[in-house]
Amino acid sequence: MLSTKEQSYEGGGTVLPPIVTSEKDRQYLHQLSQYISFELRSIDNTDQEQRYIVYKDAFDKVIDHVMAYRPVLTAIKAEYEDCIETIQEGQREAFFLMGKLNALATEPSTIHNYRKRADDLEEKLNIIAYDNERLREELEALRSTRLEKEMRSREVDKPKPKEVKHDKRHIPGLRYCL
Repeated sequence: MLSTKEQSYEGGGTVLPPIVTSEKDRQYLHQLSQYISFELRSIDNTDQEQRYIVYKDAFDKVIDHVMAYRPVLTAIKAEYEDCIETIQEGQREAFFLMGKLNALATEPSTIHNYRKRADDLEEKLNIIAYDNERLREELEALRSTRLEKEMRSREVDKPKPKEVKHDKRHIPGLRYCL
């Protein structure tokens, strides 16, 4: 037979007696409800992690308050926390995999961009090499022109060696003895 505190439900199992049995329990639940409302107002409503922490803390307070149900509520809490941890781990893994997927998706375009950049740089190198060769030829032509001008200038500036003149005229009054 069922005790006066336990009742049955349609599934055939027993229902535990109500948690709220006294005015003190009602006041506690009212204070807990106010605590939850206050904490939820003080956080960002879009932050699910913070909301979870508020309700987890409230559930811990209920477990501490209700001694008769402590083992059952602790087991329930542990299962829920395992489930939530699994979901959070899945979300972290999904976030990581999404980043990896995006990186892999952009890799072909990145490789294409690198190849295009390499081709552009190769073209610039060819242009620079062509310009260097052209400038080298110009420089060589200027050097040879300058050298020719210097040679001509040295020839013009170079005094002609004085020639010793041999005068073969006869000076009157001088006679040569031979």
